[in-house]
Amino acid sequence: MLLKTVLKFLVILFSLQFTLLKAQENNFLKLNPEIIAAASCNGMIAGNSLVNYDSNILTEERARIMVRTTFLSFFLTAIKHQDIDHLRKFQQEYDSIFQEELQRILTLVETESFDWDTQAELDVCAARIFEPLTSVSKTNLEEVGIDDYFEFSKLVKMEADKIFDFYLKVLEAMN
Repeated sequence: MLLKTVLKFLVILFSLQFTLLKAQENNFLKLNPEIIAAASCNGMIAGNSLVNYDSNILTEERARIMVRTTFLSFFLTAIKHQDIDHLRKFQQEYDSIFQEELQRILTLVETESFDWDTQAELDVCAARIFEPLTSVSKTNLEEVGIDDYFEFSKLVKMEADKIFDFYLKVLEAMN
């Protein structure tokens, strides 16, 4: 199955990031629990979106929108709970959590271990993803140097699309 091949590739790619997180365990206690939860949830949703795209449940555009939304939601959650210096300092750790959860969803699907408990986790995450999208304040944005939310969201879209395009290239290479 195509997903199995992609999974193997992602395991190799992301195990390097997981190793980085393990090597920096001392930093783990400096991470913000709300941002950890956001990275975890958004990684799960991104992983589920890729599975749904690979299974033809979501079109490419809808899967792309889901990945964009996870990026935007994560950042908006992060700036509500920490300053930009914290986010820069611990970006790799938060990225590792995101990637680990994305990989976990792919593994659960591939091993046919995805169950109703996992679905319930995803449902909670889906509900969580919208809160920062609807509650970020102008002050939250200004504190991290964002003067134009629409320009910022356009930049997030471009960055998320780069990541999604990479995932598509991996899928194509595995065919």
